[in-house]
Amino acid sequence: MPGNLTPNQMFTHDLNAVKGWPSTSAVDKSAALDDAEVSSTLFEGMVVHIDAASSKIKRGVASRAMPMFLIQNADDFDANSDKGNISGGIVSALVAIGSYELQTTEYSAGVYAPNVALKADGATGKVVATPGGQTGQDIVGICSTGVTTNAYGKSVITFWPCFLPAV
Repeated sequence: MPGNLTPNQMFTHDLNAVKGWPSTSAVDKSAALDDAEVSSTLFEGMVVHIDAASSKIKRGVASRAMPMFLIQNADDFDANSDKGNISGGIVSALVAIGSYELQTTEYSAGVYAPNVALKADGATGKVVATPGGQTGQDIVGICSTGVTTNAYGKSVITFWPCFLPAV
């Protein structure tokens, strides 16, 4: 009897470290998902933050909260498990202050060119181009290459993560 699952390919939602990770000095964080998050809609490459009240991971970036980029889908078996098992419930993310260059499939439509500032869409957790600059929004990265196609034929943006709080 065939199963009911239609899993994503491992490259459907992707965060690829072009340079700088893995490293023994890399800055990453592991934590549980906030109870309000739906794990089946939280994908690798999305922007997340640690909620100050719950100390758990939430989508997007709250004002002045450290942005991070998910290393795995929240419903992958290394982050979640079948019902009845005792593992899972923890996701990992690369912190935006790390010294690496990243590629993500999780971005919204826009004009991406080198040196364009990037912010996080709070509703979707996707990266968004902000050609107007930093005023009034937290910046989570700076575009290094723009939109390209990766080895799996997926559209990605390449950027350097950073954290510039809103001014």
